[in-house]
Amino acid sequence: MNGRKEECRVIVSSPDSILEWPCREANLEKMAIVRQVVKLVGMVNAPLDFADHPRVFNGYSDLMVSVFGEAIGKHARSAVGMASLPGQMSVEIETVFAINEQ
Repeated sequence: MNGRKEECRVIVSSPDSILEWPCREANLEKMAIVRQVVKLVGMVNAPLDFADHPRVFNGYSDLMVSVFGEAIGKHARSAVGMASLPGQMSVEIETVFAINEQ
């Protein structure tokens, strides 16, 4: 279990590391396998009177476009507020990639 916990910490550190484990397992180049960043979902841990959830999530959204370029990195997205998240996390992110067949 502890190894998986460490992998999760690495995964959120950068978009490049998100693809580290599956690409290593399949012996593939990381960036070459991504056909499209399809959708991002950001869940922001915030008090009830906070209403600027999309701005909190903009950094990650912008980073995807910066890393993968406009054509591949542009995506649909949702940002919502949550009263709480597991382990008191500030933000939980879901990223959906379309992958090239190898």
